[in-house]
Amino acid sequence: ALRTGQVRNILWSIDMFSFEYGPDATRFPDFPFHLYDRDATTISKYLLSGTTLLNSVKVVCGDGPKDLEARHVWHHKSTFGQEQVFAKWRSDVIYRSNKPDNDDIAWQSVEKQVVDAIRKHPEIQFTFVLPPYTALYRVSELVAPRNQFASRMQFKRKLAQSLLQFPNVEVYDFETVHEITHDFQRYM
Repeated sequence: ALRTGQVRNILWSIDMFSFEYGPDATRFPDFPFHLYDRDATTISKYLLSGTTLLNSVKVVCGDGPKDLEARHVWHHKSTFGQEQVFAKWRSDVIYRSNKPDNDDIAWQSVEKQVVDAIRKHPEIQFTFVLPPYTALYRVSELVAPRNQFASRMQFKRKLAQSLLQFPNVEVYDFETVHEITHDFQRYM
């Protein structure tokens, strides 16, 4: 999309989980990157794509997203509320993996995927949103091995400082909005 030269504003939700797989990883391996190629084979790659065929069959059978806006929408399949939040919290506290977070890998990802994009595109206004996690989730990070809460907060501080050095960047952190983070009806 950036290669088109037509993008003027980017709204980007961002957190450490987005980057812990490394600078060359993608969150959705089925994303159709080939559709952004500007060559003659793009149409055939799309029409002959197994993923496209599978998604088309799902839609025809009444299963699957009906449009691109619904592709990764899952909220209608989940139950939200205090009971679910407390059950998940107990599970996180009891069964939390001892696998250490690798902040260096996450930061390499931020540098490659985010900071480089900002640096290369000063003509674009970037607005970053740090999503609000339930306050109880942050408590589970406090009791986790290695105090993951401190690690997350250091990451957020470093991220904000790095991004805000650019004049075309705004950062909004909803973590401190207690009306959201303390309202368990908003979480599953």
